[in-house]
Amino acid sequence: MEKKKIITTTKDQTSAIITDTLNQIRSNRLCKDIKNIDIDYNNSCCELRSGLDSIKQVIESNRGGEKGMHGFIGERAQVHISNSNALVKGEKPQYTLIDDNGPTDYLRGNTLIQQKSCRSGGTLGLDHLQNHAKAYPFYITLGGVYQIPRDFYETYYKLLLKPEHIAKKMRNEDYRLWLKIQSFALENPDITIEPMIVTYAEIQAGTIEETLSQVSKAHKQIHKDRTLEAIKLHKANIKECVRVTICSSVIEASVDGAICFIDKIQDGKKISEFDCIDYKEIVIETAKGAGKGALRGATVYTLTNTLGVPAPVATASFTAAYEITGEIIKYSKGETTRKEFAMNSSWHCLDVTVSAVSSMIGAKYITKLLPAKYRSYAILGSLIGNGVGMFVYSFAKSEINKHQLSQ
Repeated sequence: MEKKKIITTTKDQTSAIITDTLNQIRSNRLCKDIKNIDIDYNNSCCELRSGLDSIKQVIESNRGGEKGMHGFIGERAQVHISNSNALVKGEKPQYTLIDDNGPTDYLRGNTLIQQKSCRSGGTLGLDHLQNHAKAYPFYITLGGVYQIPRDFYETYYKLLLKPEHIAKKMRNEDYRLWLKIQSFALENPDITIEPMIVTYAEIQAGTIEETLSQVSKAHKQIHKDRTLEAIKLHKANIKECVRVTICSSVIEASVDGAICFIDKIQDGKKISEFDCIDYKEIVIETAKGAGKGALRGATVYTLTNTLGVPAPVATASFTAAYEITGEIIKYSKGETTRKEFAMNSSWHCLDVTVSAVSSMIGAKYITKLLPAKYRSYAILGSLIGNGVGMFVYSFAKSEINKHQLSQ
């Protein structure tokens, strides 16, 4: 009888063990994800700081002079902001600054890129692109592309697609630019133009620090959004609750059905002697176990993940409530006296308390005594702790009952 009780109480803690295990797995994954998100954010901050330091050197040395400095600033802004944007999202940075006054300003992977940030001439820098292409005819053959400030590109693309009958209605200055863009596109079909990540105004000596500051603010928001998304991803959910419910149901159904089967064997009945009534009783006990396990699993998972109740305590509370409800039904039918009802209810509460405490102690302390390769499995400590605790408790309870009977 006591062995059966130990098996039953250990089985009752199954829902707690499953829930704790799943919660621990989710918690570990969340910690890992948040750590990686923080690392990504810190790396992006370092990239921005590196960019700012490099830009300050350009400004302090007056590289390029008043008319050409923004070009060198633009190169660094494009490279460092793009890399920082990639890093904060957990992606691999692609840009590499060349900075050798050669035909290529920087690389994106293996793609050669020449940047032209020129307002002079009023052609969005297209004249400078043509001159570069003529000076380095191999550049386009090698797959090189050109980048211009984002606002320049938007104007370029907008006018490129604008029909002539509409363009003729624009101001003379805008119409001349339209003609230049149409001519450029026809004469240079092999030239690829891309937008930079920044506008012309954002890469001036007096505005670049504010530009980087705005990028930094945007990255803080990305970091926050990624963190919240990770938390949301690893929150308790209905699908996991269903898994716990099904596992708990199957385990309790199997154990209760097996106990009923073993009881009949221990009563002296051979399997060949089982009749329809015996099998019906086994099926009924199995079904009861399945229902109780499902209800226990759902309840424990809900209490643990909504109210923060420790899983062993949640299991104990459910078991106590279930058992006491059974005692109330017996008492209301007159099957037990008031004294028996109080005594049985007390024992049920003590049973589940010992079971819960044993599981918690096992998970915390016994796990540390296991071989190193098993220490990450708190489930083993819970099972061992519960089994040992209930064995000692059952022995003590048996001695108490013997003492009471002897009196």
